[in-house]
Amino acid sequence: MNVSKSGIGASVGGKGPRNSVNSRGSRVTASIPGTGLSYSKYSSSGKRHRSTAYQYQRELDRQQREHEKLQQLEQNKLEVQLFENRLQMIKAIHQECDEPVHLPEVADTPAPFNSGEKGLNQKGNISLQPDGGTLYDKYGRLLAWVWVGNTLQQEAITKAGLVEDFYDYGTYKYENRIQQAMEYARKNYIGMYQSNKPKVTKKTTEKNDETKKTTVKKVSLKKEDTDNKKKTETVAAVKKESKPKELASSSTNKTAEEPSSPFWTFLVFLFVLLLFFLPRLFRRYGLKPLLAHRLVAKRVIWNIILAIIYLCLFFIIVPLVWIELIRIIILLVKRNSTAKA
Repeated sequence: MNVSKSGIGASVGGKGPRNSVNSRGSRVTASIPGTGLSYSKYSSSGKRHRSTAYQYQRELDRQQREHEKLQQLEQNKLEVQLFENRLQMIKAIHQECDEPVHLPEVADTPAPFNSGEKGLNQKGNISLQPDGGTLYDKYGRLLAWVWVGNTLQQEAITKAGLVEDFYDYGTYKYENRIQQAMEYARKNYIGMYQSNKPKVTKKTTEKNDETKKTTVKKVSLKKEDTDNKKKTETVAAVKKESKPKELASSSTNKTAEEPSSPFWTFLVFLFVLLLFFLPRLFRRYGLKPLLAHRLVAKRVIWNIILAIIYLCLFFIIVPLVWIELIRIIILLVKRNSTAKA
């Protein structure tokens, strides 16, 4: 009997046959004493199925367990996302108000009572006048008209432009007075309704001035149109007479310029050809050119491509050919002079 961390095991037998069993499986050994020959067979505790259907069922069970683990992980992620989103909603609750409050406009609105005037407690006795069938609404608020002496406080606040809307939940005694006070504040742009007041800009005044100017200009333009028509008629007559003369002069200029353009192209083409023959000319007389031998290739195809490029860069090639020609003449004259001496 053996006891260990992995489990409990037991073995039965002697030096020859022996059988041992533990939590992992069983092992059967058989040996011949004194010879060193032995045989052992191990079998695991798990049952092996012979048919493929039972083996495939084990694989499906394993996949199902993995899928359940993944579903649990996804559920945990979703719960974390819901919790984080709830925190963001709490942070942004001020942005979801139905009626936004503009603090600068509230600061610019005048106070309902000026400094130095009597307060509510000094103007008269404060009394509450209930109205309607119930004294309290469903939110537990008291429904009553507030009187300060002989003035209705709701009407005074509304006329000062401090009420945005009147919520009518039924028929009340002083409802018409509140609505009239609200219309008065809106028409006169009092309190919070100051922002609705149309602004008189410079553009409106400029438009009025422009309308006056246009009426004056129309009268003056009519006179100018009659004068301009006469001038245009005279100018058109002069242009008709000058057109045939201009056509004749332009035709003579074209005829004078036409023969010059092919002449110059022929000269440029000739100088480019001279550039390709200059290295041979220098070799014939045993002289070395400056740059001509570096501007010519050995193959014909490359020379054709270079010729096209040189035709585009004729303003560089023409003076270079002149320099090479003048140089070869100077060198030949020097050689002849030294030979005679």
